[in-house]
Amino acid sequence: DDTQDTINGRSVLAIESALRDRGVVTSGIEEWGTLIRAWVPNADGGTSMLFFDADTLQRVLPSHN
Repeated sequence: DDTQDTINGRSVLAIESALRDRGVVTSGIEEWGTLIRAWVPNADGGTSMLFFDADTLQRVLPSHN
């Protein structure tokens, strides 16, 4: 399927699955520069925005310059 969304050469579904394996359930992800931006539902019914390294899927804190 040529229309499947990919980030950094990996399918969005594979990335979401890998994050879920790490305990991070997302309601959506997108490419954000060199990072992956993920929306993660939280306990109070809201959504948090988390960032992950596109290669390692390690969580990173975006720099505020």
